[in-house]
Amino acid sequence: MNRKLVLVMTLTIVIIGMLSITFRVQRAEAPSGAITINADGSVDPPTAPIDRDGNIYTFTDNINDAIVVERSHIIIDGNGFTLDGSGTGEQVGIKVESVAYNVTIQNMNIIDFANGIGLISCDQNKILGNNITNNTFNGIWLAESMNNTISGNSIKNNANGIFLNTTSYTTFSENTITNNYYGIWIETNAHDNKFYHNYFVDNSVKQVWSYNSTNVWDDGYPSGGNYWSNYTDVDLYSGPYQNETGSDEIWDHPYVIDVNNQDNYPLVPEFPTWTTMLLILIGLTFAIAIYNRRPNH
Repeated sequence: MNRKLVLVMTLTIVIIGMLSITFRVQRAEAPSGAITINADGSVDPPTAPIDRDGNIYTFTDNINDAIVVERSHIIIDGNGFTLDGSGTGEQVGIKVESVAYNVTIQNMNIIDFANGIGLISCDQNKILGNNITNNTFNGIWLAESMNNTISGNSIKNNANGIFLNTTSYTTFSENTITNNYYGIWIETNAHDNKFYHNYFVDNSVKQVWSYNSTNVWDDGYPSGGNYWSNYTDVDLYSGPYQNETGSDEIWDHPYVIDVNNQDNYPLVPEFPTWTTMLLILIGLTFAIAIYNRRPNH
């Protein structure tokens, strides 16, 4: 085989390899099938089951694609429908990145993506009242973002319920974070975030893993902190220093996460109504039995 032919074949192989790599990178950055809410407000493709009314985008059906958000100052309302990633690829269910901010994501089920919701280098967003389950990596992923609000979500059966990296001044409240490997994973430089009135239930490895970060884990007294399913204490005292007589539905001692983080006012679990009624009934039964056994005078 002459040298010129060998050279041509080699160059052809190299070019094909480079094109293959480029194709894979492009797919990773902008996966085919993703729906885009463009900076001008339009939805691409226009056939996506999303109804636009001004700055409010409402699902009209279930969606089996990822959504990329490029427009600021909008509300994306799932309207109770499901955003389903079908358990394939490395997609983020809803991704808001750098060019957009002040985006509200609410009222939807987000399942079977690599990451359910991703906020990357964007601020002042809200994630409200969603069910985020069965995502391979993270239910909610925040990186290099500030001043966001994450509230009222059910975050279950993900590898990490919430993942924070270089994220600050964000509030997490009234979320149920349960049956993930890690409830919350916090990386370096995620600091001054506030967590309160969340329910951490049966996250299998750790409720919270934090590396070299300091955050706030309660809303002060008497509002209180979070419920931790792996923590039981006594509730004999009350007050900001838990040294006043009388219970207050806050455990008397802090829940320690690590040397830099603790919940000063961990919440006592609330009994369900039926449990409370059963306890009252048992108490009344014992009281009546004791009363009836009194000697007659």
